Amino acid sequence: MTIYRLNKVPDKTYLSLLELMGLSLVTPQSARAIVQFFPVEGMYKNIEIKQGTQIAAVVSEADDIIFETEKNIRVCNSKLVSCVNKYKENWTQNIEDDKITPFYLFDSKNEIEHALYVMSESFKYLENEHYIQLTIIPIQEINSVNSELVKHVFWEFWDGTKWIQLKTSYSVNNIREKDNTVYFHGGIPIQPLEVNGKDGFWVRGILSDIPLDKNALYAKGVMLKTIFGGQGFAPDMCLKNYEAKYEILDMNTSFRMFSDNPQYNECFYFCADDIFSNSNAKTEISYIFSETYIGKEDNKNASFVYEYWNGNDWVKLGSNNSFIDGTFDLKQSGTVTFVIPENISSVNVNNEDHLWIRVRLVTKDFATGGEYVKDDKENWVWKFSSKVQTPEIAKIRIKYEDSPRAPQKCSTFSNFAWKNIPAFSNEKLEKEICLFDVNTSKLPSLYLGFDNSLAAGENSLYFRLDESVNQLEKNVFEAFGKDEFIHNLNTRMTNLCWEYYNGKKWAVLSVSDGTDFFHQSGFVEMIIPEDMSPLEEFGQKLYWIRVTLLAGGFESRPFIKDVLMNAVYAKNEKTYENEIIGSGTGAPGQSLFVAHKDILKGSVLYVNEGSIPSANELEIIRKDSGTEPYFEKGDEVWVRYTEVENFYSSTAFSRHYVIDYSCGKILFGDGARGGNPPKGKFNILMKCYHTGGGTVGNVARNTLQGLIQSIPFISGCTNPFPAEGGADMETVDSLKGRAAGDFKSLQRAVTCEDFQWLARKASSNVGRAYCLKKRNSKNEVCTVIIPVRPAGVKYDLKLVPSRELLRRVKEFLNERKIVGTPICVQAPVFKEFNITLAITFKSDVIDEGRTKVRIEENLRRNFDCLDGDEGSGWEFGKEVNIGMIMKQLEKINDILSINFIELFDLDANVAVEKILLREEELPFLNNVVIEKR
Repeated sequence: MTIYRLNKVPDKTYLSLLELMGLSLVTPQSARAIVQFFPVEGMYKNIEIKQGTQIAAVVSEADDIIFETEKNIRVCNSKLVSCVNKYKENWTQNIEDDKITPFYLFDSKNEIEHALYVMSESFKYLENEHYIQLTIIPIQEINSVNSELVKHVFWEFWDGTKWIQLKTSYSVNNIREKDNTVYFHGGIPIQPLEVNGKDGFWVRGILSDIPLDKNALYAKGVMLKTIFGGQGFAPDMCLKNYEAKYEILDMNTSFRMFSDNPQYNECFYFCADDIFSNSNAKTEISYIFSETYIGKEDNKNASFVYEYWNGNDWVKLGSNNSFIDGTFDLKQSGTVTFVIPENISSVNVNNEDHLWIRVRLVTKDFATGGEYVKDDKENWVWKFSSKVQTPEIAKIRIKYEDSPRAPQKCSTFSNFAWKNIPAFSNEKLEKEICLFDVNTSKLPSLYLGFDNSLAAGENSLYFRLDESVNQLEKNVFEAFGKDEFIHNLNTRMTNLCWEYYNGKKWAVLSVSDGTDFFHQSGFVEMIIPEDMSPLEEFGQKLYWIRVTLLAGGFESRPFIKDVLMNAVYAKNEKTYENEIIGSGTGAPGQSLFVAHKDILKGSVLYVNEGSIPSANELEIIRKDSGTEPYFEKGDEVWVRYTEVENFYSSTAFSRHYVIDYSCGKILFGDGARGGNPPKGKFNILMKCYHTGGGTVGNVARNTLQGLIQSIPFISGCTNPFPAEGGADMETVDSLKGRAAGDFKSLQRAVTCEDFQWLARKASSNVGRAYCLKKRNSKNEVCTVIIPVRPAGVKYDLKLVPSRELLRRVKEFLNERKIVGTPICVQAPVFKEFNITLAITFKSDVIDEGRTKVRIEENLRRNFDCLDGDEGSGWEFGKEVNIGMIMKQLEKINDILSINFIELFDLDANVAVEKILLREEELPFLNNVVIEKR
């Protein structure tokens, strides 16, 4: 033990000398974590969680690891259920299965759908080779393609399982092209579908691009017209009536319209309800005679009439119906045309109620030698001298020219909302209607949707950004349209607008943005008014908050990994208050101990001096502490003492104390350098101090789950991300390493070397710091931080500083920089490469595997950012070449010859002779492949 103590003498002497010069070990630092609280299901009110709420880490270590919340937080019963990027006519939903999917801010990939749905029974004709003419009635005269909406829409039909694109054209059958008119081609397997609560045959038009003329999006109506192709439709049914009986005719084979021996008043009936119900439509009946039928000369005088039922009687189709018989009384194949009467009515024929047309034989003297004779029942009937030949029909087809008509149903699905347009179905064309709700804003936005209204008052959202993405000097603002905003790369001019919906309009929110305009992870704190109201956006009726980029841009696109509600920062600290640590003796250099070890910076100490200090002393105390110098409690006067690193700048009137953090000792001055507490009983009060800290607090994610005290309506908590920033007491070797730099900098950051030495003093977790010689695009002085290598970590892992370490270093440097100097503290940029070797080993090498491990370790150490380049760390911006690899291999005695070396640049994806680095870059050896030759 004596030898051990003697060995410690040089270190203690060295530390004492450094303390005389104003240097001391960096104290332990506490880890910091984001803690998220979870309310119970069905919670009906907001729960206040006080600052200092303690959470224990659920880990295997015996000692408790306690975290305390840094501020009050209100846990509300709202849940973030939608997170949508929107830019112009594009959007992206960033929540899947109730979890945030990491996304680039404002990155919108999916097109917003704008569709016009039209339903009509006419669309069933598209099953055959027919056409449907669709006309969108514009609100103004068409004078260009940009004014025709149909030129900006593609059409689809439902085949029973999915929507399939329709074949369309702007003219068919030599019909001249018409304004705002499109023709659908038939021969498709269209099927009925229920759309927006209505079942039928639907066709939909998808807006493919937005016309320049926005008036093209407005319409007064939609009209449809069927254009039949081919030979037409077969009748629904055909009958012939003779000798007071009816016979149903088979239209699949040739048939005769009348009996073999036609008599006067014999009739041929045919029906086609879907066609004959179209009053005033021009109709064409086509007769195709059988090839075996040979007309007889005797039929030249035969005459027939076409009749329809008007509700009371059979009425002849005549000139008032534009009747034309192209068969010349069924003497040849041909067509019969007429206009369907308005008063055609359904009638029962052979127990079948339909819209019937009949052809009746009316000629009595249609052949030579006719006369009246008595039949078997003594009735007089007309008897022809020569037999009438009944035409044999191979095919009968009906075609008609449809008249324009309104659809049965018309709806739009635009911007995630359905809208019925009943006026289009009722042919009320006097009112213009906007078919598509097109987004006119050119500004990118992020929408956050909540299932319940956020509590009125203070609220916060935590945005976790991927700060490891290094795209230096790259302006991705161009993705949002560089011509639409004013942007200067050399100055950060990002302008974001936060808004909420108040039931009438989007209103501006008052926020405190801890993310620095999405340049770093942090909280966005906001004051929510009481009138927050639901709004339907993106097909969801939610309570929305949105943030819009009004101007400016980003050096690299913010990549958001998570968005948290009901979250707060917590530190690996345990707070103790109002602890009497002893009584003043009045003796110089008094020392006392706090009850709990591992004390951290930030203690508050008061001494009951019994009387109020003089005015000059009060001014000194106020200047040192920055707070009120004392408080009174009855006859007691408690005076504030301030912690300092040493007493070398203290006077007899200075209320100072020093803490030895290695053992928790509180030391007071000797009366000349720092005042000593007056004699008194229990008159030294540690008003507040914290314990904890160290690397043990850097716990893994989802380990802070143990609430020390249960909180009503709170089911639990966790830390979604690992705790960061915990650091142990600085080692003597580390202090020795930075001592010279501290003397030179004089605690002021002016030169690059000053920034480097002071950055190392900011935390014992800083392994190396480098200040770039040139400022970045934002005119900031950049300091690159490399953390110490954790115990047990080898050279195959990149050393990347935590967010908390970067924050603490920046905070430390900010206090010591020249006023007005903008600074940036960032992680290193690594340029990755591979090495492939072909080596011949010496014959006496027994364990080649161990030799390969030695080669790889030697190469990795040489290019390491902390230990490389002979132990000082690889120099920033220094190139890597094959000669350097050869030099390291020569140190391995087991190598007989080096046959091949390949240096492969992973960023450029090519083999190179050397890798050039920018000033802020360091090499990282990703992989070593060693082949034996």
